[in-house]
Amino acid sequence: MHNYYDVIVIGAGPAGSLAAKTIAEAGISVCLVERKKVIGAPLHCAEGISQESLPRFIEPDKRWISARINGAKLYTPDNTEVNVSWPKVGYVLNRKIFDQELAQRALLAGAEISLETQAVGLRKGDKNLEVKLDRKGEKLSVKTQLVIGADGIESVVGKWAGIKTTLNLSDLHSCAQYLLDNIEIESDKVIFFVGREIAPGGYAWVFPKGKGTANVGLGIVGTEVISKKPIEYLKEFVNTKFPKGKILEVVAGGTPASNAPHPLVADGLLLVGDAGRLTDPLSGAGIANALISGEMAGKVAIEALRKKNTSKNVLSKYEKGWRKTEGKELKFHAAVRKVFLKLKDEEMNLIGKLIVNLLKDKDPSKINPVDFCKAVIRSDPKILLLGKHLLRC
Repeated sequence: MHNYYDVIVIGAGPAGSLAAKTIAEAGISVCLVERKKVIGAPLHCAEGISQESLPRFIEPDKRWISARINGAKLYTPDNTEVNVSWPKVGYVLNRKIFDQELAQRALLAGAEISLETQAVGLRKGDKNLEVKLDRKGEKLSVKTQLVIGADGIESVVGKWAGIKTTLNLSDLHSCAQYLLDNIEIESDKVIFFVGREIAPGGYAWVFPKGKGTANVGLGIVGTEVISKKPIEYLKEFVNTKFPKGKILEVVAGGTPASNAPHPLVADGLLLVGDAGRLTDPLSGAGIANALISGEMAGKVAIEALRKKNTSKNVLSKYEKGWRKTEGKELKFHAAVRKVFLKLKDEEMNLIGKLIVNLLKDKDPSKINPVDFCKAVIRSDPKILLLGKHLLRC
């Protein structure tokens, strides 16, 4: 490892690897540091992504696609089924292979990668930033002009740069997931369950991975963890829905669900993916946003370095660009989440029936999600009272 790189990217998930690849392709020296021994493991993800999002960054490859998704089912607390047929809507990935492929592409583009390397500090010098690293117990100090924080929901990189990164419990989904074998499900449909008894303030999911296996998990709003942990809800859910299922893996973690825009830049610093709180606050989906933010940050980093100016003022182009594009959808989803958190089970049941009626004879691929959400709100006075402020979004 050298004692200087133009850019240091901390975290080799999809956001970090794509940022490193983008920068390396411009002939700029970049080092991607990852605290894990193996990229992509252990996993903390349901592994779903839309088919529309993926080809923008990487051509889909059967080596890291576990299932191709052609629709979804949603079950409300009273077991009302919302069945949506949507050919070629998405994929369930094998994230371990997918993440390693992205990192390898960064490496082939010219980035250096240092595994088992933990970032432990950041200090501003007169001309450069100094990143403190611990690589297998060896203390290192590496200088750089720019740091990209891609260190996930627990990000400390932003905190070191003076950004408040602490999440309130209400702005967090606490999750648990099993990789479950020996279950009977449709191999090309994802399934969702909502209800206070199943997952308060969140939902349960079943994402098929082929050969009778699936990611089965749930997330609950952070304020509910005090009384009962996600893994307890998950055990009850699996015992009820998949009593013959065999647990192959267990993972737990969290996703940010912040309702307020989170700062993404500081002098010499950009935050991407979960570190920037760029996960969808309603669904918890984060892979596509990680890829988008990684590429956007990489492009702005290139411009800043060529201008020899990595000040917050110059780097703010990244944050402004995000807010004008992807940030608009996340803002609306945050508003929808506020309504969702207030819903009682009987109101979820009502919404399920309204959705079934509104979807009749419609092609879901041609529905505008915002307009559809507003149509649901307008279709019943009880829901209108809860969601009237969404109509102004």
